[in-house]
Amino acid sequence: MRYVFKSLFVKKWFVLLTIIQMVFGFILLNNALLLNKSLINRKTVVTGLIGNSNIVHLSNYYSGETKKTEEMRNALEQLIDYIKSNKDVELVGSFKNGSILIGEDDIKELQNSYMTVELYDENNNMVKYLSLPGVFMDNEMYNMVKINIKSGRGLREDDFNLDKNLEIPIIVGENISKYYKPGDVIFEQNDTTGRVLTKYKVVGVLKQGQMFIGGDATLSSLEVKNMDDAILIPFSKEDNSLDDYFIRYGVNCSYKIRSGANVSQVIDNIDKKCNDLNLTLKSVKYTDEIKEINNLSNEGIFYNAFLAIMLTFFSLLGVISSVMLSILKNKEEYGIRMAVGATTKDISKGIVLEMIVIFILTIIIANTIMILFPQLLAIQITEKSDYLVFLLSCVIVFVIALIASIIPIKRIDKLDVRDLLRRDE
Repeated sequence: MRYVFKSLFVKKWFVLLTIIQMVFGFILLNNALLLNKSLINRKTVVTGLIGNSNIVHLSNYYSGETKKTEEMRNALEQLIDYIKSNKDVELVGSFKNGSILIGEDDIKELQNSYMTVELYDENNNMVKYLSLPGVFMDNEMYNMVKINIKSGRGLREDDFNLDKNLEIPIIVGENISKYYKPGDVIFEQNDTTGRVLTKYKVVGVLKQGQMFIGGDATLSSLEVKNMDDAILIPFSKEDNSLDDYFIRYGVNCSYKIRSGANVSQVIDNIDKKCNDLNLTLKSVKYTDEIKEINNLSNEGIFYNAFLAIMLTFFSLLGVISSVMLSILKNKEEYGIRMAVGATTKDISKGIVLEMIVIFILTIIIANTIMILFPQLLAIQITEKSDYLVFLLSCVIVFVIALIASIIPIKRIDKLDVRDLLRRDE
C-alpha cells in the first residue's frame, strides 16, 4: 500500500486533475439519475393519486402575471358553473398549497426544526413561529384523489362547510402525528398580534408516504409533494377571498370526466368556453402533462449523462495512459521488483489499488461538494431512495474504474523480468 501512495504522489498533479474530472463527472451522473428517478416517481405518484381516471386540470398557460380582479372572478365563476353543468363531468374540485402559523412554544420538540420561521410583529420585533405546510382542498377534490388514512377518520362532506370560528377538522402527516394525535387542537396565530385566528382539530393521520399534487399546476411545473410533514385542511366557508379564488380555480382547478364520455370533445368545449371568457386557461390531462414534462426533462437527463460519461471516460483514459507510460519509463524498477519475488499479479494489484484510492478520493470530494453546495444538484436529496441513487452512482463509477484497469493489467501480464532488466543499447 505504501508503494501505491508513493506512485500516486509522484503523479500528484495528474492524479489531482483526474480526480477533479471524475468529481464533476460523478456529480453530473448523480444528477442524471436523480432526474430520471424524479420523473419515474412523479408518474407513479400521480397515477396512484388519480388512478386511470380522466382527470383534467385547468392550466394557467399564460406566462405573464394575471391581474386578479372582480371581473376575473366573475369569469371564473361562470366557467366553473359551466363545467359543473356539463353532463359528462363528474366532479369539479380545487386545492391550494399553503401553511398555518402556530406559536413555537406549542411544540417544544420542533424548536430547532426547519419548520421554524421568524417574522416581524407590528412593533417590528422578531417573533418565532412554526410554519406547518398544508394543502387546502374542497370536497370534490378530496373525492377525486386517493387519500390513505392510517388512523382516525378521513374528511366528511360536512367538514368542508364550516366557519373559521369553529374547529376545522384536519388530517396530519405521519411525522406531525408524533406531536399531535387525533383529538388534539392546533391554534393558528396571527403573525403580528398573536391572537388566535383558527382552531384546527386533528381527526386523522395520513399513511406514511402519502403524496399529493403540488406545484402551481402550470404546464412546466407539475410536482408531487410528500405529506409526511404536512397537513390536509378542508376549505371553510370563509376561504373565499379574491386571491384564494383565483389560486383555487384559475390555477389549481381539476375536473373528472365521466367514464365513456368523449374526453377530447369535453376538453375542447371547456377550452372554447375559457377563450370566450378571455381566460388564459387550458385543459390538460394529468397523464398527458406528465408525458410532456418528462419529454422536456429527458433533454436535461441526456445532457448530464453524456457529460458525465465523457468526463469519466477521458479522466480514466488519462489514468490508463499514465500507467502505460509508467511501465515504459520504469522498466528497471518493475524488473527489480519482479527479480526479488514480486509477481505480475502483485504489480496488477497495485494498479487496481491506485484506481480504488482515486475512486475513494473522488467520492469523498464529490460528497463534500454536494453537501456544501446543494444547489449543484438538479434535485435535492430528501428521501432515503435518493441515497440509493447516490450509491448507484458510486457503483457505476467504481465499475468503470475497474474496467479501465483491465488494459494496463493485460499489458503487465505480458511483462518478462529479463526484458525489463535488459539495458537498451
